[in-house]
Amino acid sequence: MCNEKDTNCIAEILSVILVLQQNVCGDSCLDSCDRPMLGGGPTCLACNTRPVMIYTCGGGNTPLAMPISKDPGATNGKYYEKNINFAILKLSVDKYFNSNSSDIKVYMTRYDDTFITLADRAAFASKVGADMFISLHMNSSTSSSPTGTEVYYYSNNKATMSGMNSKTLATVLCNNLSKVMGTQNRGAKSNAYYVVKNNTVPAVLIELGFMSNSTDLSKITNSTYQLKAAKCIYDSVVQLFNQYPTNR
Repeated sequence: MCNEKDTNCIAEILSVILVLQQNVCGDSCLDSCDRPMLGGGPTCLACNTRPVMIYTCGGGNTPLAMPISKDPGATNGKYYEKNINFAILKLSVDKYFNSNSSDIKVYMTRYDDTFITLADRAAFASKVGADMFISLHMNSSTSSSPTGTEVYYYSNNKATMSGMNSKTLATVLCNNLSKVMGTQNRGAKSNAYYVVKNNTVPAVLIELGFMSNSTDLSKITNSTYQLKAAKCIYDSVVQLFNQYPTNR
């Protein structure tokens, strides 16, 4: 057995696990071997029969309590966008997408406070054979007046075989989130943001609320509203996959 400090031994064991996972694809493969943390490969992806979603968020690359980061996102006093994004993302995944009742396979582009480049975030959908891509962010302005929820898409993304496109995904998420959060619906908008423009599947970038607006900030930093947002994102994805099945 490995000593917890014996990194070479641990690395060897993980390498063996990787080889086994990439060459054996049973029922357990659907829930384990294609997780990026263990380096699962395309062999496992081929046998996945569930809809696949990429879930990412802005920010990363510093301990959560520290104010300086390679990409902290928007800030307001003690609040940092990257922390809010990740809190809601984790709630969605842990409580809903990874629940026993979920039929959706979800990948996070990061599992901790690690910086992931925009190019790597966008390319990840193709790498794992995803059916949609959602990036969660918080908005900000030099004025405290702007408020509300908006969702961005880019029209060049390829639609799914059943007809779901980025605009549809953005519209559903914006309508549902603004209703659940009680925020102004600023609409689905086209913009050439890197992660949506350079994607191979229906892709959106959510701006859940304005950190520069006191009303929005009080909601997006509140645990009850964060849970509402997390569940709404999950429910919206379920709604869309039911309406536009992947036929896997």
